[in-house]
Amino acid sequence: MTIPGNFTQDNSFMVPESPDIVTVCDQLDDIMWRLNNLYFCVNEKGKKVRFIPNDAQSALILALWWRNDIVKARQLGFSTFIAILGLDFALFNDDKTVGFIAHKGDAAINIYQKKILFPYDNLPEDIKEARKTVIRQDSGGHVSFDNGSSINVGLSFRSDTCQYLWVSEFGKICARYPARAEEIITGSIPTVHKGGRIFIESTTEGAYGYFYEISALAHEKQLRGDKLTYLDFKLHFFAWWEDSRYELDEEDTKIVIITEKEKEYFDNLEPKIKHKLTAGRRAWYVATKATQREKMFQEYPSTFEEAFQTIIKGAYYKKQLDKAYADGRIGDYPHLEGYPVYTFWDLGIGDEQAIWGVQLVGGVFRFVFYYQASGEDLKHYIDILKETGYEFAEHWAPHDIAVREWSSAQSRIEIAAEKYGIRFYTAPKLSIADGLDAVRRVFKNCVFHEKAVKDGINALSNYQKQYDEKRKCYRNIPLHNAASNGADAFRYFAVTKGGMAETQELPSGSSEPPQPTIPSEDDIWAGVGV
Repeated sequence: MTIPGNFTQDNSFMVPESPDIVTVCDQLDDIMWRLNNLYFCVNEKGKKVRFIPNDAQSALILALWWRNDIVKARQLGFSTFIAILGLDFALFNDDKTVGFIAHKGDAAINIYQKKILFPYDNLPEDIKEARKTVIRQDSGGHVSFDNGSSINVGLSFRSDTCQYLWVSEFGKICARYPARAEEIITGSIPTVHKGGRIFIESTTEGAYGYFYEISALAHEKQLRGDKLTYLDFKLHFFAWWEDSRYELDEEDTKIVIITEKEKEYFDNLEPKIKHKLTAGRRAWYVATKATQREKMFQEYPSTFEEAFQTIIKGAYYKKQLDKAYADGRIGDYPHLEGYPVYTFWDLGIGDEQAIWGVQLVGGVFRFVFYYQASGEDLKHYIDILKETGYEFAEHWAPHDIAVREWSSAQSRIEIAAEKYGIRFYTAPKLSIADGLDAVRRVFKNCVFHEKAVKDGINALSNYQKQYDEKRKCYRNIPLHNAASNGADAFRYFAVTKGGMAETQELPSGSSEPPQPTIPSEDDIWAGVGV
């Protein structure tokens, strides 16, 4: 391909009069033509191939917004697509800054070398001649072109302005590196002003953190049909069943055994997605799930809601929550009249504060209330409890509620009693390890009204260990994030009331717990520190 002439300041070619040359220039002015013809990439087999947008990538570019939130199944090629789109943006627009943020160092190197330099190096020679690199760090993460545009790839990005920003695997960043996630929200995203584009793209890592919050808000706006401002994120969800590759051929389909439970899953799914799943699609899903297991919702979600249902790796209560979902103990368990509610608080100062509300019904703990907020005073939380209309038995808080504050010379436990008539009991001061053990022991006796305590379940799902990047493993030390407060409040429940539950389980298939057995006063207070 020979293209005479050079780019002018307005990004058009300076060429002699010729119909053929005019045609070439018109094509270069067409972004879809460029994306389908100019670039090469490395495919999943490690071979050099011409980049041609697949169905999912084409759907994304047709639905682009200024701020784009991409929740997706695996292996749809979005990292390659967004990187090449950013390269194209830098090459065909003068004086632009492009920033790519990866979730870890080797991913940043891979993006820079394979998804930026490789496509550039394999461009037609005349285009490379027209857009020379003036700064190029082959082992680093920066390349500048002679039109004044540049691309930066790293683990963070700060600049005065940026016109194209991509955050790769933001879900993983939020789960493992919350401080970096906050830096991206407060430091990187604000560099993109009106007219610039942002891409946040990831598989999911649990229903907590900035990625979940951005996605959940975008989903709500999408469901309501809200008009978006340039500051709003637009949700782009891509399910596994939208990709034609995820289907077995007729012979392999005959081999896969689909259980009645799996058939019921597909039958219930089809009306939700308004799409008929072929036998080959169903077989592919079942065969893939055999190896992915509990990761299936995370890696290959069928719906947006499924994408965030997975309990992340490194979560302290993963095993207990997986079993609770499997047993049907997270579902429709609303508040029952005639049984008082015990509350368990985690109180901070200027921090997130969380409250669980639970009833004891026949040896089963029935969680019917959860509330979490920040920056509110004690009265706010007490008013929230009053609004429920529930009868409350006791209110429990950590031992530091009894610490006197400098400003009032009173403790919060004294303020609650004198000003609001609320008596707090203090939970025993046990080690975190003892508290974790208490939670795991009592979990089998717990049911959750999912609609009322969804945020609390998310907190338990995302209460996790710190990740050691050097050793590539999780340390047995809690990661302090937004999930910590809800998990701490639940731990106070376990160490104070966990012993009250009898060992009986919910009847199989029952939607209601067994009839209550009222414990004696000695049973209630046995082993409890007041």
